[in-house]
Amino acid sequence: MIHLIIEQCKEWLLIIQSNPWMLFFAIAILPGLGFPVSLLFTAAGAVWGTNVTSCGIVIGALAVNLTWTYFVMQSPLGQWIRSKIPAKWLRFLETDRGGAMRVLLAMRIAPGMPLFIQNYLLGLLHIPFAIYLPVSLFFNSLWACAFMLSGGAVFSGKIGYAIAAVSLFVMLIILTKLIRRYLATRSNLPNSMAVDP
Repeated sequence: MIHLIIEQCKEWLLIIQSNPWMLFFAIAILPGLGFPVSLLFTAAGAVWGTNVTSCGIVIGALAVNLTWTYFVMQSPLGQWIRSKIPAKWLRFLETDRGGAMRVLLAMRIAPGMPLFIQNYLLGLLHIPFAIYLPVSLFFNSLWACAFMLSGGAVFSGKIGYAIAAVSLFVMLIILTKLIRRYLATRSNLPNSMAVDP
């Protein structure tokens, strides 16, 4: 059964390989509409391979996605939604740049929260774009590379890719736990955003 699914995926990926920019625009746009970004990253590893150029293309597409979803919440729609949120929930972001960074970190490591929800919420909360983009791109690029390596391992059968992917996933889990521990020690982080170590 699994073998058949992999074969069907390979056929689909062959179609994408004939027009690789299709995948670039898919990564740039679809996650903002709720499509699971991990599947697209995995497909990128299978279509483009696991090399520096592929990572650069994926990071470029990811940057586009992070940017347009953020600025959607800077539009009149975002301003209207923000007006419905109690001011006490937003006050600390407007007075403390460090608070904005902590919320950004907490959001990016929140378990199970889809990328598009993270992006929209961070834009809605007016996290400064100069902080939002580089920090978000750093964390999400690491996850992208891990999924790309796993995609390369599945569709090429190379054990080295699998080992590299597992190693990167383990590193990211450890990094996430360290950040959670750091955030939990910050006394001025709102209880609603605190993350247990």
